[in-house]
Amino acid sequence: MTTLLSNRLNKAALWVMIAMMIVLGVILVVFSILVRDIAFPKAHPMLFTLETLALSIIPALPLFLMAHFRGVTQKHAWILFGSFAIKLFAVHILFQFSGFYTWSLPSRNNV
Repeated sequence: MTTLLSNRLNKAALWVMIAMMIVLGVILVVFSILVRDIAFPKAHPMLFTLETLALSIIPALPLFLMAHFRGVTQKHAWILFGSFAIKLFAVHILFQFSGFYTWSLPSRNNV
């Protein structure tokens, strides 16, 4: 009885989290389209590229190492790493275009 209830609660929690991620993703995309904050990427394209790569690859490395150390196949570990890095890459760009970074990290020279 408790196992059945636990499984149902786990499925419900999973669907709630997926729905929240989709809703927040759509909101971020809408803000990115409306705001289009590209001042920093336009002024510093190389810095923005390096920042984007660093913010996508570095956080994904522990996931790759965890998968490797827990006996996951090399191919599957690379798939996990790549999919997580791509998600972080997209979120970073959406945060930039939505104006979140300009709002949360004001610079002295407005760029």
